[in-house]
Amino acid sequence: MDLDGSAEDNDFAQIRSLNEYDLPPELYTFHETLSHLQEMEDDVLDGHKTVIEVSQKWLEMDSCLFNMTNDVDYDVDAYAQQLEDLLAEKVEILTKFKDKVSLLRTQLVEEEKISEAIKRTPKK
Repeated sequence: MDLDGSAEDNDFAQIRSLNEYDLPPELYTFHETLSHLQEMEDDVLDGHKTVIEVSQKWLEMDSCLFNMTNDVDYDVDAYAQQLEDLLAEKVEILTKFKDKVSLLRTQLVEEEKISEAIKRTPKK
């Protein structure tokens, strides 16, 4: 079993070459799009799981930072620096995750367009 999915792609390419006259190019493109879409979906699901896990860590860190302020003599500069660092980490991770989700949604639209084009293609 090939973990990167290339065996499946090669199998389909081989089938296409053997049945070059029977397999419309749109169907090959559609298969490639679906394969890519599946990879993107898996990546988004993995990313979502990671965000859930790191969010729990962030909650603990936020609570610790906020509890620092209960001390009358807490170091405001250290608090602000640590909070700024935590916020930067959150923004970076969440922005990357949001970009992945946006790309998935864009790919879904493309898949739908290809699917509709295949449905409209007259059969020989």
